[in-house]
Amino acid sequence: MTGLDKHFGENAGLDAVTARELTDYLVSNSAEKSSDRRASRFLASLPAGATPLRITETPYFRRKHDEVRPEVWTRPKIGSPANCTACHSRAERGDFSERSVKIPQ
Repeated sequence: MTGLDKHFGENAGLDAVTARELTDYLVSNSAEKSSDRRASRFLASLPAGATPLRITETPYFRRKHDEVRPEVWTRPKIGSPANCTACHSRAERGDFSERSVKIPQ
């Protein structure tokens, strides 16, 4: 949450109250505190002390998506690896199972 004035080239600065609320939420819902098995797998895939800026940079994400060709991510209905809901139809419910994957053409 530090450096939001230079967040991926954009100014995403927040007022102090909102920044504190978001920080509290992120800390409370971090992988270290989650009982979700995928959260623990993401965390376990990281080298000691690593803090990736994007979930798509984690070894676990890369391993789970290694069969997706690079050009697939740039399809108009997908846009980038960060658009989980484009392919995972139940992502909004926290369900990322392979059974619910449909890759848009």
